[in-house]
Amino acid sequence: MATYSHIILPTNGPQLWPISTTEPINPPAERSTIGRPKKNRNKANDEPKNPHLLPRDLPTVKCTKCKKMGHNRRTCGGNRALPKGGNKVLIELIFWLEFLFLSCIFVFIL
Repeated sequence: MATYSHIILPTNGPQLWPISTTEPINPPAERSTIGRPKKNRNKANDEPKNPHLLPRDLPTVKCTKCKKMGHNRRTCGGNRALPKGGNKVLIELIFWLEFLFLSCIFVFIL
């Protein structure tokens, strides 16, 4: 606690400092930063936006399959091209069609 035992007196304000006759010290010269410069400078929040750019008011997405608004062809839920079981049903169907075709050919040959 010996550190805090003495009293620190306040200093005089800048109004009471002695006036210097030498030149004032200037800040160092600005250097260009390393790397590619930014496209636009970062603007403050209270700065106005560019008045020449208009806001983009895009229409809602329209599906080309079912012609409804709000989704696109990729996420469309109606009119599926594949059956509910997916490729498994198609593979089984192709297997049976080949079986029937080969059996017909076999019967025709005999």
